[in-house]
Amino acid sequence: MFPSGRSSHETINKENLLLELSSDMLGVAFFDGVFEKVNPSCEHILGYTARELSGKSFQEFIPLDEFAPVLAEAQEHPDQPRMLHFENRYQRKDGFYRWLSWNCLIHMPNRRIYFVARDVTERKLTEMHLLLRNQAVEFSPSAVSIADAQQPDYPLIYVNPAFLKTTGYRLEEVLNRNYRFL
Repeated sequence: MFPSGRSSHETINKENLLLELSSDMLGVAFFDGVFEKVNPSCEHILGYTARELSGKSFQEFIPLDEFAPVLAEAQEHPDQPRMLHFENRYQRKDGFYRWLSWNCLIHMPNRRIYFVARDVTERKLTEMHLLLRNQAVEFSPSAVSIADAQQPDYPLIYVNPAFLKTTGYRLEEVLNRNYRFL
């Protein structure tokens, strides 16, 4: 994997060291989705040891409605190596779910899937909270306006529908103007 003038034993040890150091889950699975090898990060991310995951299928941990589309895409061009990127929920050993972002290389000649999976749960939760907050502001019966304090003259960059209803202005009359025009 890493060509050098060193012996194959030294190279293997270096490869294993890289696997040990990664905070992302790295591994190889057979084409049918059964884990062949994973690095120790799987225990931190999912609660399973590498030994516990080896021999188990992806399908055991992923909700079916999230697995089927990925499987269909993976099988689209079975004769060609394929790069896939997707995000899905993955069940931890404790029963809770984590969001993982996957980068996979499907290598048909040796019928293996090489993957890197990053835990993006915190980012997904932040996105969901922001969406919820945005919806609350958007549908609030109270007028809300937001100005950009980093721009000269503090132009309005957002107003919700209640603001427009209260003031009688149209959106294009309000955005990018200082609130003093009111």
